[in-house]
Amino acid sequence: MSNCKIEASAKSLLQYYPDDLEESLPEEMIHFSTLIKQHHFNSECKEIQMFKFINENEFAHAFPNVSVVFKLYLCLMISNCSGERSFSALKRVKNHLRSSMRQKRLNSLAILCIENDILQKIDTDDIIKSFALSKSRKCVI
Repeated sequence: MSNCKIEASAKSLLQYYPDDLEESLPEEMIHFSTLIKQHHFNSECKEIQMFKFINENEFAHAFPNVSVVFKLYLCLMISNCSGERSFSALKRVKNHLRSSMRQKRLNSLAILCIENDILQKIDTDDIIKSFALSKSRKCVI
């Protein structure tokens, strides 16, 4: 990108995050882009590599706003994906066959479906046995 495009993009970013970024962001971005042009990063995950480059070489003090921009950018990708996965899981749980389900049960099933990796690690045999004993109609002597 040219310096004019970098400056324009940085100014538009300042409008969205005025509390997080300082007015010196456009100049920092231009200086950072000239520094980055000297280094070659792999084509995959360039943003993560650049963020690691800033932290490993202790450039966070020289480019504080650039560091904040990378943190914002890298966090936004993760939070967006997990939210979309949660809605996809909710769509699988709440279908036309389960349309009369109450909210509490729907929430519980959605959490079980979303956090399936944690659920797989839990030993459910003890839980099932205690539930079966508490709900059984026969008295065990």
